[in-house]
Amino acid sequence: DAPVDIDDQDNDDNDDNDDNDDDNEDNNDDKQLHAESSLLAMLYPQESATQLLILGVLIVFFSMAAICGCMASLCRNRKEQEQPFQFAMMMSILVDVLDVLTDVFVAVQLYNNISIAFLCCVVLLVASDVLSVLQLMYEKKKKWSDNIDVECWFEESSNARFLFVGAICTGSAFTAIKMANLNLFGWEKFSMKLSESEFNAFQAKRLYLVVLFKNVSMVAIQSIFLQRIGFDIVVVLSMIFSVLSIVMTLGPRCLSAVLSRTLNIK
Repeated sequence: DAPVDIDDQDNDDNDDNDDNDDDNEDNNDDKQLHAESSLLAMLYPQESATQLLILGVLIVFFSMAAICGCMASLCRNRKEQEQPFQFAMMMSILVDVLDVLTDVFVAVQLYNNISIAFLCCVVLLVASDVLSVLQLMYEKKKKWSDNIDVECWFEESSNARFLFVGAICTGSAFTAIKMANLNLFGWEKFSMKLSESEFNAFQAKRLYLVVLFKNVSMVAIQSIFLQRIGFDIVVVLSMIFSVLSIVMTLGPRCLSAVLSRTLNIK
């Protein structure tokens, strides 16, 4: 029999052990990558990724429009006296649009999961929009009839169509009125020239028709979704925008009430 080289046998055993270690490391890496991909798929499914992309495009669009509006307003005001571009109002419109759009995304996801909650979302979104348009028609007929600038603005039929189409697209006539008073680029459709008192009086109705009626109800539905279905980034964003819309509406009112009470005490 040929003599067995013990050193060669040990080297072969070491090579086998190294191969096994490499295989184990590769398997661990594969498992880690699979776990990470599964986590990403759970947090950002394909449908949510598309919805997040849409939200991102809207944010970029509104941001660019706001920057261009500010620059155009500065250039115009140097030449002629005009009302300045309302940058803060533009950001408020962005929050309103994102709030409504994420609510629509939540309704779409509820369609395949909780049918009753889906119907509630649809009723809230449609009823809130319809009620705000009816409020707009009432204000125009009863409250703004003495404002010559507003009446002249409505005489142009394209302006009226722009306002009501904006109310449908943004989900609220309150947001459409903000758009019509932006003074963006000096365009007539964005220069309704509603007085500050008329504008504030109309927006005050938003507390009842949007905040208390829709936003609070949507927060409850979103909470039920997260509890029954689990974490979803779009639902969380929708909840954030709903809460932000509530704070933006109630915040100035609460601050004004506190300041008035403080001044009266003094």
